[in-house]
Amino acid sequence: MLGIGLVVVAAALVPAVTANVGGTDTVRGEVTASGQPISFIPVGFWSPQQGVVSTATTDSNGRFTLDVPSNVDGYAYAGTRPDSWDAVVDVGSEQYVRGVIGAKPDTPVSTPLYEGWASATGRSLGGGKDLHFLLERPGRISGRSPLHGSALTAVQLRRLDGSVVQTLHPDASGSFVSEPVAPGSYAVAVVPASTYLPEAVPVTIRAGATAAVTLPQPQRGGTIRGVLIANGRPVTQPQPVILEQDGQQVATTTSTATGVYTFGAVSSGTYQVTIGQYPDDTAARSVTAEPIPLPGRTSSATPTPTPAVTPSPTASVPGTGTVALAPITRTSTAYIPTTENAYMPSSLGTVEADAALQSAGRITGVVAGAADGIPVQVVAEDTATRQILRSTTASASGAYTIGGLDPGTEYRVYAVSRPADLTAATYAKGSGVATQTGTRVDLVLTAPALTLSGRISGATGGSVVVGDATTLQRAASADSTGGYTVAGLVPAAYPITVSSPGRLASTPVALEITATETQDLAPGPRPATYKAWFIASGAGVPHVVGSAASSAGGGLTLPAGTSGHVTSEGLRPGSYTYETASFLGLAPAHDGPWWFAPPTGGFTLREGATTDVGPVVLHTKAK
Repeated sequence: MLGIGLVVVAAALVPAVTANVGGTDTVRGEVTASGQPISFIPVGFWSPQQGVVSTATTDSNGRFTLDVPSNVDGYAYAGTRPDSWDAVVDVGSEQYVRGVIGAKPDTPVSTPLYEGWASATGRSLGGGKDLHFLLERPGRISGRSPLHGSALTAVQLRRLDGSVVQTLHPDASGSFVSEPVAPGSYAVAVVPASTYLPEAVPVTIRAGATAAVTLPQPQRGGTIRGVLIANGRPVTQPQPVILEQDGQQVATTTSTATGVYTFGAVSSGTYQVTIGQYPDDTAARSVTAEPIPLPGRTSSATPTPTPAVTPSPTASVPGTGTVALAPITRTSTAYIPTTENAYMPSSLGTVEADAALQSAGRITGVVAGAADGIPVQVVAEDTATRQILRSTTASASGAYTIGGLDPGTEYRVYAVSRPADLTAATYAKGSGVATQTGTRVDLVLTAPALTLSGRISGATGGSVVVGDATTLQRAASADSTGGYTVAGLVPAAYPITVSSPGRLASTPVALEITATETQDLAPGPRPATYKAWFIASGAGVPHVVGSAASSAGGGLTLPAGTSGHVTSEGLRPGSYTYETASFLGLAPAHDGPWWFAPPTGGFTLREGATTDVGPVVLHTKAK
């Protein structure tokens, strides 16, 4: 713990603790700051298990008396209660950082934290002597941001784990002053807009003082740019471009009509530039969680989040074939996606990463046989994987073009009508090898579309979804006996998801449908419940947020809990691992430099059961 002052030691004129009738001990003491008594500040005795059990207020000389139950272990405090988010308390026109005393005398100061210190009964507090709280006044920081206005995103006071304590608000000239915070070690981060790189400097805030911080002029970041070329000419059709590092999406852009893409504000390191693939909208990084290296530190204390892996549906029901459907990635219809590596040196500058694109294959044609006004959907299926990869809607004249295919690869092409009543749908089938110039495959809607029917085992309702929303999807409700019929299908392999009352949606399973089929389906699992108590030194942590990832994909998000007690319902059974980065900012005070180290390891949830993992012990860190 941080040493931030001196202890005032004085001999008590009366016994520090006396026994009272009714099983209580009387605890006496005083509260001072800078050698002066603090009048009318709250004091109390707090138990990790029972909370506040006794309170009082100091008199005009800073003295207090507390009657504490003899059989309760805990801590004496002055100011805010030990598990409060607020470490700073207002007393009249003054402010003080709370103090906590446990089994040992407070040396060299009354620590603001109970974590890591032994609790005691009233008779044993402070070694059984008169309690002397020596409190500190909070401090502040002040400074001037070299960037302001539209060039600045934020100035942040951060803990050394990277979590944000305060977001500061510079004035028109860039000057700022923080709100009061507990003394300790912090960092001040400048988060620029546009082309500059973020900067951070360490700062030590001392009691009752304002620390002046000098922020460096942020350095302009490097630039990764390139020209997209196809057939010897710049690509004029805008293409999606993704910048990644260590498997994480850093930034996205779209190439211009002259084939140029640009990423600015790039720090040194190795990157991957993927062209022709659309970004994952859920993978954007949070600015407040972005690690900013401090001078002299080789790496950030903030771990990089690991993206959740979407599971592939696997065959778990009988069918005419065994298939495994990979998640479909949205890509350009004009070009085959490609990835280029780019290394940004420490000198920064501009790095060129041009890319030669290969035109994607296409299949074109005309669909006949549809009634007037009925839309027609056309899909392309990979003959090797039996997976529908592409989908489009034919024009009013029946013309269609499916792009984004691998040249030289054979595809089956299906057209299916989409009437209001899917049982009346018709389909047509053709095949062709995709070419860059386009292979012609005309289709005539003549065959009745396929149907999948059956029963959801043990269900009294629900629904069945067949297919993928990005390609071809059909759905139907189940009746009171669990019976269902999904119509309007074409021969292909589909992911199938089942929903039924009282159960979670099933994990998608794959089924290859080549004719009208009858197939009974299993419902999803009964939901599981997670319970835990996040504690430090036996006391509940005041506020818990974070997440855990499931080995089967997905996961759970821990809601804010009362005194560390967390219950999360409606979860999928399976094995989970705590995601350490998601606990960033978990701290016993939002105006102090301390934070809790995140939990490690994991747990297993059972179907239809409540799993109480018991106490999850967290430890406070200050540096």
